[in-house]
Amino acid sequence: MIPAEAMSDARSKRGPVGTIVSSLVLTLAVLLPACGSTTPGPSAAQASSRQLSASAAPAASAGKWEDVVAGAKKEGQVVVYGPPGANYRQALVEPFESANRGIKVNFTGATGSDIGPRMLAERQAGKFLADLHIGGTTTMTDLLKPAGALEPLAPLLVRPEVNDTSKWYQSKLWWADTEQKYVLMFEGAVSQLIAVNKTQVDPNSFSSYWDILDPKYKGKIVASDIRRPGPGGG
Repeated sequence: MIPAEAMSDARSKRGPVGTIVSSLVLTLAVLLPACGSTTPGPSAAQASSRQLSASAAPAASAGKWEDVVAGAKKEGQVVVYGPPGANYRQALVEPFESANRGIKVNFTGATGSDIGPRMLAERQAGKFLADLHIGGTTTMTDLLKPAGALEPLAPLLVRPEVNDTSKWYQSKLWWADTEQKYVLMFEGAVSQLIAVNKTQVDPNSFSSYWDILDPKYKGKIVASDIRRPGPGGG
């Protein structure tokens, strides 16, 4: 739980890039610690993580960032589930480890449609492995939050440069969840939702998304499964 603030701090200095209402938005959320579970208890290492999370709350509320980092170094690592690809690993692991010597980032990259069910399966087995999840909003809001797998993130944002809304797009923190506390959107990017084969279709013939419903395109469209979290949902 502790390095979540550090990860948020390192990335949020940039603020959301481009339009926040974009087709691809990376989000930040922390996993809910075990409580009242009837499944097998966590290991000693996991129990230590839970204790560290509990001890972090007073430090975070008091804004004692140095104490938070010192507590994280005692644990030694933060487990992060994030997007697939070497570029994400490079962006999320190396800068954090360089800025916080003694805290290792154990990073697992996978798509939201894979990582979401994985985390829920781990929780059902009594394994609370991930400290932090960085990924798309649909996995967070449609899968993890309804399952009670997220802990409020807002109280853990202690760095003043993170909470200074003047540094953010439209001078506010952007949350994807209705409660405005679980899923922070700290980066946005514009990506394509529809691509056409210009050897068969004139791109200028489209003036609206509804144009793809023209009967002449029947049987000629391929898409990701819209029932699963990820770009297909867009």
